[in-house]
This record gives sequence, structure tokens and C-alpha cells, in this order.
Amino acid sequence: MAEPFEKAGKWYSAFKDRHGRWRNLALQASTKSEARRLNVELHLREERIRLGIDPAPLVNDDATFGDLLTWWLEHRLRKTRGYERCAGTVRRHLIASKLAQLKPADITPGKVENFLSDKKTIAACRR
Repeated sequence: MAEPFEKAGKWYSAFKDRHGRWRNLALQASTKSEARRLNVELHLREERIRLGIDPAPLVNDDATFGDLLTWWLEHRLRKTRGYERCAGTVRRHLIASKLAQLKPADITPGKVENFLSDKKTIAACRR
């Protein structure tokens, strides 16, 4: 477990999140001992979520990954030169996939890896 650190008058926690990625988060602490206590609580919460003991907090619970991709196409990609070239590919391969039906919080690196592996297998069979 990483020790909390102070930067520009604020205490920060460096911790591994439920997906195993390192994150830095500003803590609401004024002393080092308070920062340590909050740091331990944060580590324990993320570990319990990672182990499946506690449920992960819901983020954008009403949207699907497909809805998020559609929004991205219309609000971000449309303003670029590559829109015409990329939009069809995103619609055909991502929005039409099983991944698009999942909630964004349910998309994990493993599910993306499985999706890419299936695409690779399908492409190899067509040859």
C-alpha cells in the first residue's frame, strides 16, 4: 500500500483501483494521520470491490456502451475530417456488437480482449 503524499498543500492517495490501474486521488485531509486513515479506507474499499465482496458504485447506470459510442460519433467524431471514414466502421463493428449492449461500467479489459479475439477468428475463417 502506497503512503499518502502532500502536494501544493493537499494530501493525495496513490492506490490501485478495482481494475489494477494506479490512480491518484485528492483526499479531504488536513493532517498526515488523517490522510493515512483515508488512504487505508480507500485501499480497502477498492480491494473489496475487486474481490467481489462489495458491489461497484453505479456510474451512468442508464446508458449502454452503444449509446456512449453513438454520442461520441455525433458530438466528437463528426467535427473531424475522419468522420466519414470512421463512422461506418464504428457502427458496423462496435455498435452492432455484444459489447454495445453492456453498461459502460461493465466493459473490462478482458471483455475487450475477447471481442478482439472473436473478430480475429472471424477474419481468419473468411480467408
